[in-house]
Amino acid sequence: MKIEPRGESLRMATGKNCLLQGDKRIARYLDISPRRVKYLRRTYGLPVFQIGRTVCALTERLDAWKEERASA
Repeated sequence: MKIEPRGESLRMATGKNCLLQGDKRIARYLDISPRRVKYLRRTYGLPVFQIGRTVCALTERLDAWKEERASA
């Protein structure tokens, strides 16, 4: 698993499974607002988890979740 370095574009992160830390980075990856990330977490089960107080997500799981929601 790769952890995205600060300042690197999320789309340019190498590896299939990248760890995103924080609503802002998750939002940037999904091309939505951080507020929308919070809404999707509460309402639609966006696949995130916490490490301490930090909300995290794996890009592979986010992509699978998006694909599942698109086909539903």
